[in-house]
Amino acid sequence: MSLRGPASRPMATSSAALLNFASQILVLGAGTATAVLVARLLGPAGKGVVSLVMLSAALAVTFGALGVPMYHGCVAGRGDFSRAALRTNAVVYALAGSVLIGLTAVVARSMGILSVSAMQLGWVLAAVPAGLAMRNFAGIFQGEGRFGEYNALTLVMWLVILAGTLGLGLTVGGLEAVLAAWWAGYVVAAGLGWWMLRGGALAPPNKALLRASLEFGLAVWCVQLVGEANLRFDTYVAAFVGGAEGAGYYSVAVSISNLLFYLPAAIGTGTLPRMATETAEEAARLTGVGCRISLWSSAALAVVVALLARPLIRFLFGPAFDPAVVPLLLLLPGIVVYALAHVTTSYFYGQAGRPMLNGLVALISLVVGLAASAILAPRYGLAGVATAVSIGRTVAMTVNLWLFTRLSRCPLIDALLPRPGDLAVMLAPLRRLWPEARPA
Repeated sequence: MSLRGPASRPMATSSAALLNFASQILVLGAGTATAVLVARLLGPAGKGVVSLVMLSAALAVTFGALGVPMYHGCVAGRGDFSRAALRTNAVVYALAGSVLIGLTAVVARSMGILSVSAMQLGWVLAAVPAGLAMRNFAGIFQGEGRFGEYNALTLVMWLVILAGTLGLGLTVGGLEAVLAAWWAGYVVAAGLGWWMLRGGALAPPNKALLRASLEFGLAVWCVQLVGEANLRFDTYVAAFVGGAEGAGYYSVAVSISNLLFYLPAAIGTGTLPRMATETAEEAARLTGVGCRISLWSSAALAVVVALLARPLIRFLFGPAFDPAVVPLLLLLPGIVVYALAHVTTSYFYGQAGRPMLNGLVALISLVVGLAASAILAPRYGLAGVATAVSIGRTVAMTVNLWLFTRLSRCPLIDALLPRPGDLAVMLAPLRRLWPEARPA
């Protein structure tokens, strides 16, 4: 019996990006409502603790995933392995990653390396198995071009978190109730992913798939760890500088500034399957279009966010979170330029086959950001942390663009200078939503 499954035809890049973006807007609504509830219920310090637990869980899941979800995202649509084999592979590596994280946490805490409370560590470890399963299932959906299912996992997770936070937060109350709602979101989303993959019992593990996914995964694992650390380190620095309360203020600034990442992330997610199958010329063209749209849409949104920063924060989180305004404004320049990374990442992974370049770019951003933080944070506090992040990201994106243009032979101007046709690319999926008028 053949282990190959039917090859999936990837959704058109523009349609995939539109679906991803629309889904992320819904996720944004649920996530923002949850953040507002947590801030109102627990205050800045409580919000800071919740943010640190969530960030730590995200880092733990990336560490335990071993890069395997990215392999699923690159090959699931090729038909090399059946869906049943991929589902088994996802479960095996979710279990293996959970064991790895558990052992690492126990050893690190016993050696005094991990200085967190037992409560915080317990919630992080409880979320890891479901988080790993969810991420692996999402990788399969992405590889098959099934972006409806791919986005449903995250959307359902945040809807469950929102409902749980509202229900438990207002009835039971306290930090534990909020963290329980967050954990439940992961569990429900993982169960939904299992159900949507269909099939009965697990297929026997496929040794060829296990080996191939681990070999590929380990090649990108370090890259993903560096990338995750690059995106998260500033919140930990903020906690070091300002305690849990400082982390609470800074987490609000980060959550609002990350609005600028939604469209670039949607484009990068939608192009990954195409990057693995297109010619070098077409892949370079698609990446150039994605870079231009990502950069200028993020810049336009940054202007809007900057103008509305203070009234928006006061309206959503209350005057107690006013200290988040300045860090938010200082994060925006770095967010705008780093939007390009979401698109070039797919090119380096899927077309160039050089994932370590993503790691190099993230490492530059991390090292420069940490060095700048060491200089600026002690003197300027949260504002210094945010400025350091923007400096690191700007330096890294300069290197990133040089690498992309050199590998793809795409002129720099094609990646940066907007063209009239870019708007048509963005609007094309919307036009398909309305049937053309038929002549009488």
